[in-house]
Amino acid sequence: SVSSEDSEADEKIDYDNLVENIMTSDLENNTSINDIIKDLAGLKNRCWNNTFAQTMKVCLFVLITKFLKGEKFSKRHIKEMTKLFKEWKPLFERFVPNETEELQLISVIEQLCIEIEEISSAFHILIQILNSEECNAIGDESILKWNRSSESYYEELEGKVYIPKNVNEANKKKLQKYIETNLENNDEENEEKEDDGEESDESEKK
Repeated sequence: SVSSEDSEADEKIDYDNLVENIMTSDLENNTSINDIIKDLAGLKNRCWNNTFAQTMKVCLFVLITKFLKGEKFSKRHIKEMTKLFKEWKPLFERFVPNETEELQLISVIEQLCIEIEEISSAFHILIQILNSEECNAIGDESILKWNRSSESYYEELEGKVYIPKNVNEANKKKLQKYIETNLENNDEENEEKEDDGEESDESEKK
């Protein structure tokens, strides 16, 4: 008889293949992005125990590999990659609905940078693109939480997939300048505004 572990592994493989087939087939047929998302959402609802992160990982794998076509990611790709992710904003809105999923998406990007050789050194650029106003797929606070955390992981059918610690630490170093310049300053400014607001409220009460 087939063990429960084997059946779960088979289901994961089948689900990943199904997501990849939907993405590949619909893209080849020039199906609209919204209709592709409906197809993916329908599959996700039928295979209810597969995670948002697992769906996004397969989708992004297809999108990135088709976009690069074997070329190594470089600065000249940034503008077009931003445009691509902006076009697919409804996908992020559907499958990255909250901060928990945003944190998992960061870990998914880390894993994709391990699996896709062409983007092996592009983690920090991809995160900046996803954090940009054009895409707005990953919020500032999610990146700050990921940066403060001692571990990075996303969840699939069989459980948590941890990012190797050395990889995670290297990614944090790559993103550190962006975090310090663009995110921590904004976070401090927001805290100051909140403090000023509380002080003015208190003075009004007096």
